[in-house]
Amino acid sequence: MQNTIVYLIRHSIPVSVVREDGVRLMYGPSAPLSAEGRLKAARLADSLLAREGKPFDVIYSSTLLRAFETATIIAEKMGLGPVTTNPGLRDTDSDWGGLPAEELVQVAKAGQLFSDPRTHETVAGIAVRMIAAYNQCVKPHPGQTIGIVSHGDPLRILYDRICYPEEPIPPYEELVRGMNLEVAQGLRLEFFRNGRLESEVVL
Repeated sequence: MQNTIVYLIRHSIPVSVVREDGVRLMYGPSAPLSAEGRLKAARLADSLLAREGKPFDVIYSSTLLRAFETATIIAEKMGLGPVTTNPGLRDTDSDWGGLPAEELVQVAKAGQLFSDPRTHETVAGIAVRMIAAYNQCVKPHPGQTIGIVSHGDPLRILYDRICYPEEPIPPYEELVRGMNLEVAQGLRLEFFRNGRLESEVVL
């Protein structure tokens, strides 16, 4: 049997809302990809095909539009069938949509994102649902290449749990240092039969 390869992919660039005073607002759950975001998703698909030399066997996505559109562009470029969605791959539940983006950035830099009342989930709660969704996506496809399109913080938390399942979840700042995918980037994970794991960022 071949090694199982999993790509953890962060969605591409969504439409940005800017107030009349020039303040950029956080996008909400229904934000679609921007024109630039669609181009970046298509370029990422080309990079993924070049890296593997063949299409994915299957691709899964968060139910949120920006992730689903990213996955659909990749699937169409690869000649795959419809994208399968999994609600467990969604972004962190919060009230940040529509608020100034810089405010969220400052809260995150201070390490207070998950203690702020506008964030409704805990890191531990996200870890539980992301691992469950990951297993639902990966376990049926041993020896295959699987794409998973999700969101920044949930992917960081998932990657930590894949690598260090028996250790306590570290503080948020360490999670960001451990895996910080930009939009429209993929983290390639190759699982060897002897238990070894290799990772590589694909742009």
